[in-house]
Amino acid sequence: MKIAVLCNHPLGLPAIDYLLANNLLAGIACPQIPNDNFFRLQFMAQDKNIPFGMIDEANLQKSLSEWIKKTKADIVFIFTFPYKIPKDCLKIPRLGFLNFHTGLLPSYRGGDPIFWQIFAQEKKGGVSVHKTTEDLDKGPLAYIEAVEILGEDTYGQHIQKIAIATKKACTYIVENFPNLKFVDQDESLANYQNRPNFYDLIIDWERFSASQIKALIRASNPTYGGAITFFRGVPVHILQVSIGSAKDPMNVKAGTIISSGKDGIIVATSDNKLMRLDIVYTEDGFFTGGKLAVTFDIKEKELFTLPPLPPNPEEVAV
Repeated sequence: MKIAVLCNHPLGLPAIDYLLANNLLAGIACPQIPNDNFFRLQFMAQDKNIPFGMIDEANLQKSLSEWIKKTKADIVFIFTFPYKIPKDCLKIPRLGFLNFHTGLLPSYRGGDPIFWQIFAQEKKGGVSVHKTTEDLDKGPLAYIEAVEILGEDTYGQHIQKIAIATKKACTYIVENFPNLKFVDQDESLANYQNRPNFYDLIIDWERFSASQIKALIRASNPTYGGAITFFRGVPVHILQVSIGSAKDPMNVKAGTIISSGKDGIIVATSDNKLMRLDIVYTEDGFFTGGKLAVTFDIKEKELFTLPPLPPNPEEVAV
C-alpha cells in the first residue's frame, strides 16, 4: 500500500517517520504557507526523493489533484490540513482519504478540538481516524486512540501526546487496513465548534470560576498566546496561574487585585478563590507576576476587566 500524506503541523512527524521507516510513504504535501513545518517536510521529501506538493488554496483542486496523481498513492492520510478536500480529489486515490482528527468524534468536530476539550475540562482527548467525505469530520470512524488530559496540561503539552497517539493510530491503521471496520458516527452526540476567536479567549472574571479560568489559560497556551484580560485598558495575556482558597469571604468584585508586589499578583475570583498570576505577556514582553507588579507599579484594589464587546463577537477572528 502506497500512502501519501497531507500535513500542516509537526504533530504528524512521528507518524510520517513510521511510514518512511516501513517504505510506505509515497508523497508529502503542505499548504503553500511557508513556516518551520513546511520547510522541514520539504527537506524530508527531497532527501528521500519523494514527491512534495505545495497546495495552493486559490487553485486547490488543480494543485492537489496533480500532486496525488504524481504520488500514485493508494490512499492519502491527513495529519491536519486547513482546506476542505474537493469532491473530485476524494475519488483519485483508489482507497480514498483518511483524516486523523485531533479530538474525540463526534463530540468535538471542527478546526481546533484540542482548545475546546481542554477548556471544557474533559478528562480525555484523542485522535479519531475517519474516512474523509464531503462533510467535514462526519465520515465513518475506523479507529480512536484516546489520550488523557491531566489537570495541568496545556495545549502545547497535549499536542505532544497527540503526536504520539497519531503515530499509534497510524500504525494500527496500516497493520489492520484490510480488516478495518468503519462505523458511522452517532449524530445524536455530534457537536461542532469553530476555531476560537479573540472573544473566546477573554477571561470573564465574574462569570467564570477559578477552574474555568485556569482551563481557558491552559487551552490557549501557547497556540493562542494565553487567555486575555484587560488592565488599565491594555490587553494582558495570562499563560500560567496557581489557585488557592480564601479563608474568609472576600466581598470584592471578581477580578480585583488582592495583593501586588515583588512576590506576585493575587486576584480574587467569583468562587472565593485566590489566583496568583505566574506568567503573563504584554506588548512589552513576558513577565512573572511579581515582575509585572513592580514594573508597572500595580496596586491592590485595581481591577482586571473585560473589553467592550462588539455587536457580533463571533465574527471577530483571532
